[in-house]
Amino acid sequence: MPLKALIDSEPIQSFDLAKEEWAALKIEYKQRELTMPCCGRTAIPKTSNLGTLYFAHSRKSDCTSAPETAEHLYLKFVVAKEAKELGWHVSTEKAGHTPSGEGWIADILCEKGNTKVAIEIQWSPQSEDEYIRRTLKYKESGVRLLKGLHLIFPMQQKNAL
Repeated sequence: MPLKALIDSEPIQSFDLAKEEWAALKIEYKQRELTMPCCGRTAIPKTSNLGTLYFAHSRKSDCTSAPETAEHLYLKFVVAKEAKELGWHVSTEKAGHTPSGEGWIADILCEKGNTKVAIEIQWSPQSEDEYIRRTLKYKESGVRLLKGLHLIFPMQQKNAL
């Protein structure tokens, strides 16, 4: 359930859109080419029970992108939207790689000038070894890491966005 899609081959992020723009997209998307960047399949703009604006595959596919909980997606949406409002250039589900070629995908990548900050919303359990491995990938790539654990993010009401 990503926060980004391609509309007529141009990237679009759900948190960039005003509520009116999102409502219009939900009406007109069938007349445009709305696809998932992960696999190229047709996308559908949706709103979760928590109020998160996101894109979903139009039907089950063999896409290899990992599923996310509604809470994880909600927190990504809120944090990405806030970072943008604070003047950062924000990309979600942003892929990168270390100088040695090892890949990573940031939940949220914020850029301002030469500064890059990856924000990871860690909702599911993670071993210390995995935490260290991921942290080192970002460090090797010159990207600072901010890790958000679900225990410090209280859930909001649906219309809090």
